[in-house]
Amino acid sequence: MPASIAASIAAAGVLALASGCAQGGAEPGGASTGAGSALPQADEPADLDPASFPTEIDNHYWPMETGTRWVYRETDGEGQELRVVVTVTSATKEIANGIEARVLRDTVTRDGEVIEDTFDWYAQDSEGTVWYLGEDTAEFENGEVTSTEGSFEAGVDGAMAGVIMPARPEPGLAYRQEYFAGEAGVLRRRSRGQR
Repeated sequence: MPASIAASIAAAGVLALASGCAQGGAEPGGASTGAGSALPQADEPADLDPASFPTEIDNHYWPMETGTRWVYRETDGEGQELRVVVTVTSATKEIANGIEARVLRDTVTRDGEVIEDTFDWYAQDSEGTVWYLGEDTAEFENGEVTSTEGSFEAGVDGAMAGVIMPARPEPGLAYRQEYFAGEAGVLRRRSRGQR
């Protein structure tokens, strides 16, 4: 999933943070991964225990109930309107790092034609942090796949999971959203009022 779309989806939780709704006493960067360590930074590995990841995702800021759908409008760099539909599917996928992830389908269209179709993989640890475990993405032109660049799976070829929504987000909390050397690596820092 493009970082701009993932950031837009996660914005719902950040808006709650901006209005002062966040709770919790973790120090910035000190929220738990479910394994008792800090949220991941840059290329630091995260030790994730598959046993601490149920398939239900009920994070207060971004719950993912099967069948939930979000529809967005975006404008691309050429000023053309895109329609983005993100759906929480009933499917799961066992990721290479052993975690059973929920599959979300993210389809981008322009003038009714699919230009990107992505299957994103998320899982929530026992403490409530939602992890981004990878994606299988395809870009299309005239109905034909033109690129799968950006696809990655945590635990394959050095790709690592990142955090899409902390259990207890708070101003100043920094964490890695995803990491795949040379392909994907996004560090997020949230501050009060950021959207």
